[in-house]
Amino acid sequence: MDELTRWVKNLIFIILFTTFIEMFLPENNMRKYVRIITGFFIIAIFLSPLSALFGHDITSLDEIVPDNVSFGNWDKIKHRGQELSNTNRVLLKDYYEKRVASRVEEVVKLDYPGYQKKVEVEVDDEYTITGINIVIIPDNEIYIKPVEINGDIQDRDDNERNEFQEELLSLKSKVSTVFQIPPGLINISVRDGGK
Repeated sequence: MDELTRWVKNLIFIILFTTFIEMFLPENNMRKYVRIITGFFIIAIFLSPLSALFGHDITSLDEIVPDNVSFGNWDKIKHRGQELSNTNRVLLKDYYEKRVASRVEEVVKLDYPGYQKKVEVEVDDEYTITGINIVIIPDNEIYIKPVEINGDIQDRDDNERNEFQEELLSLKSKVSTVFQIPPGLINISVRDGGK
């Protein structure tokens, strides 16, 4: 009974105190803020008997939510979150590899516009490029081997092959510069169109 009388006294005191403060406040925006704060005090006084009724602190999550709801599913939730994180990481890595590969194809297209290109990009878990494989495939054209006249066709083939090798080294250097990776991580090969 003593608790009940103290509760009623506190409730009456806070209501009178609120009324007294509001009487001296001017009509402005400050009045609504004071009402909100004093309203919280009144709510706290109304809820205080509930705490005494239960005999312990009811603000703890353990007291409000049963164990099987709050903690029983926690491992499942963490496991599912990890699965989603891994799936997102794989999807993002795949997307990044494809985007970089399309950019590499654009660089290759500058030097080899009439060729088909296959580009594969390898990326580690930190999204750092660990390798670029470029395959250049000439369009399917009929290739007629030149007939040797006066024995100088071999020298011409060697010169063309050397020029082509220099072009590939130049391409490797461009890709290395554009994507800021060492040239050793870039592999370029050429295949026949018919194979």
